[in-house]
Amino acid sequence: MKMKRTTRINVLMVVMTLIFIMVFSITGRASDRFKSQGKIVFNNKTVSTKDDVIFDAGDFETLAEVCK
Repeated sequence: MKMKRTTRINVLMVVMTLIFIMVFSITGRASDRFKSQGKIVFNNKTVSTKDDVIFDAGDFETLAEVCK
């Protein structure tokens, strides 16, 4: 009898934890989280700048909105 009660409590705690995690992951907002004023440059450590990629802080906001 005591084992059944303990099992029910454990199952209830696991379910509540999963619900808590799902609620907070679904309601999270990506906008205004990136406060960077600078930029990130990927230059592949080469002399040529033809293949460089430069991300501005605004680019991350755009990507976060698209990936919602």
